[in-house]
Amino acid sequence: MTELLAALPAHQRELFELRAARWWPDLRAGLGAVYAPEVAARLEGSLLHLAAAAHVERVTATPDLARLNLVRTLQPDRFQAPRMLGYAACADRSAGDLAGVARRIPYQTAVAALAGAAPRRWDDGALRLDPHQALWLVRP
Repeated sequence: MTELLAALPAHQRELFELRAARWWPDLRAGLGAVYAPEVAARLEGSLLHLAAAAHVERVTATPDLARLNLVRTLQPDRFQAPRMLGYAACADRSAGDLAGVARRIPYQTAVAALAGAAPRRWDDGALRLDPHQALWLVRP
């Protein structure tokens, strides 16, 4: 992993290390809950390597998007802002299925099934799901 990060500027290496340190306990706990210790340890190493590779690719290939991601970390509540148009949730966890979601949210006008929808890059550089690839279930 160190060799992957070596070509990055020091601040980008430090950013990765800080993020890894922040989320490592959650990763370890999640893997430890479902895998044997030796399997969890192998997965931890593999996942850390994949995360490092993704970080390098993101900050070198798309520096504008990397900057936008940094700006967004200063807005942890941005998905709750009134200017946001919608939100995402796992239907099975929030209401059992899509019909349950529609019943639980009376103001909801549409529920989308996004399984299989591929993200695409939008004008602002962010990756989002294309609404034309989604199945929209409109409430009466």
